Amino acid sequence: MANIPAIVADDPLEIRVKKRIVAVACEGIEAYLGGACDGQPYGFHWQESAFPYVTARTGPVTFDYRAELGTHVHAATMKIVLRIIVAHLTEGYRGEGEALLDATIQPVRQAFMCNPKGIMLRSDTFPYEPNWTDSVTGRTVYYLSAIGVNLESFSGHKALANAGTPGIQVGGEWSISVPLELEIGGF
Repeated sequence: MANIPAIVADDPLEIRVKKRIVAVACEGIEAYLGGACDGQPYGFHWQESAFPYVTARTGPVTFDYRAELGTHVHAATMKIVLRIIVAHLTEGYRGEGEALLDATIQPVRQAFMCNPKGIMLRSDTFPYEPNWTDSVTGRTVYYLSAIGVNLESFSGHKALANAGTPGIQVGGEWSISVPLELEIGGF
């Protein structure tokens, strides 16, 4: 089963979304490749072993506000960069890292786009609907738009380095669009 941090009560909305994204990606990879997948809801992470692992970092966020009869709705679109790391660059000289990365593309695509649970960021790790309790009003808000997530692109193979880490790794990055809607009260 995927090794993903649990959602806790004081997690901000963005962290909750990223935890759900790494859970869906890891579970898709595990179902296809077998073995375990680690996932972290932040982008600057490095680990020595336990491949593959997945990270998610927040990209640009755009906002929209609209007033509808009886409610105010804040809509936002979060871009998440999902990074999949499969090996150290120095491992294997016959394309093993690249082949493993290729083997993750279809499972991740299917986990998000062909699976109704994945589209709505539900998984075995987080089987319930995405929601968030407003600390001011105490209301539970369902924050993911009915449109669901959208995989926009995959970077292809990359040699990835994080500043301050001891090695370069083989991986790739997905750009994911997450539409969010928060109802903020009536008028």
